[in-house]
Amino acid sequence: MATRFLRLVLAASMILTAGCRPEAGKEKQKPEGMVEIRLELPGMYNPAPGPSTATSKTESKAYYDSRTYQDSVPRPLPEGSTLWLIYELQTYNSPWDDQYDRYGEAQYKSYVVLNSAEGMRSLYPCAVDENGVPDMGSVEPSLFLEPGTYRFRAVSPARAWNDETALGLQVDNGEQLLASDFRYTQTQPLVDEINLAGSGIQVITLNPLVNQTARIQFTLRPDVSIHQLDMMPAGIELSGLQDIVNEAEGNYNWSSVGLDGMGDTIRAYAGNKRSRTVLHDYVRAEEDSVMIVNNQRLTLPQGSLITSTGILPTDASSNSLIVMFNLQVNGIPTQYSMHVNRKVFRAGRSYHYVGDVSIENGITVFSWQSISWTEDVEI
Repeated sequence: MATRFLRLVLAASMILTAGCRPEAGKEKQKPEGMVEIRLELPGMYNPAPGPSTATSKTESKAYYDSRTYQDSVPRPLPEGSTLWLIYELQTYNSPWDDQYDRYGEAQYKSYVVLNSAEGMRSLYPCAVDENGVPDMGSVEPSLFLEPGTYRFRAVSPARAWNDETALGLQVDNGEQLLASDFRYTQTQPLVDEINLAGSGIQVITLNPLVNQTARIQFTLRPDVSIHQLDMMPAGIELSGLQDIVNEAEGNYNWSSVGLDGMGDTIRAYAGNKRSRTVLHDYVRAEEDSVMIVNNQRLTLPQGSLITSTGILPTDASSNSLIVMFNLQVNGIPTQYSMHVNRKVFRAGRSYHYVGDVSIENGITVFSWQSISWTEDVEI
């Protein structure tokens, strides 16, 4: 099952030649005393949604030093992604510590991500439906702000809020949520001054976003005894993940303005066997290739299968995460289960499991190794 984020990207890819761009003559005139705001976004500190290609290379590993991502280059958001821009006018500026600054009520506006000539992702105002899918025919006005100091943050995709007061979202297994994040220097909301100097147009470059969910990937590598490796319609089933909403947490499990505007963290609760997600989409290596993982070469024989999904952070320390593989090996339906325990799947981290598939004495055998890869950052 494609995730909601993936469906968003596929649906939104059609907008590139229609709608969701300011059109000459259709914009309202700039109100007197206001500044037109145009936005750019460097990208995100996490893999793009969906399976990696067999020949892709990961960026250098990111290290957690309490405040920063080091040696990591943000990846661009997929073109056609949508996001909420959340902006707040500063009402009090602390002379001794910016954590005591105060801001007014959070306002928000939806945008779509498109390419620009400089390699940045430009953001264009765009109407979205409750699932964050853009209205391809919409022509939205630009954002106009009065002079002042503002705090800007972003959330992608631009789905309908569960609670407009807290700007909360209900995030489920199989989905990906990207957002500004106070915990890291590079991903913090941007504080910038808006003024009337110049043309009356001000370009704001937002800070990169970071994943608020965890990500799990499986790579299955056939050996020479396997001439056909396919996924059955039942796919790969994951059970024992965190439920979508902990009973004590209300109707959403993530909020952009929680903790006095600092944003919530999706907590890693113990998994539940009733909580289940299924992976159907995968990438097949069409020829022998190599994937670079944490500066190590991972060989991918022809026919290898690669699949991944977003998951809610899950504490599998005592309750196992159970993975059921429904495969066809040399044309024969084969089921194999893997139990993962004594592991905590944390927000902002990716977990990569590599399985070597072989046939020994007529029996299909899976040998596993674990590689924690890409933005390996504790939150």
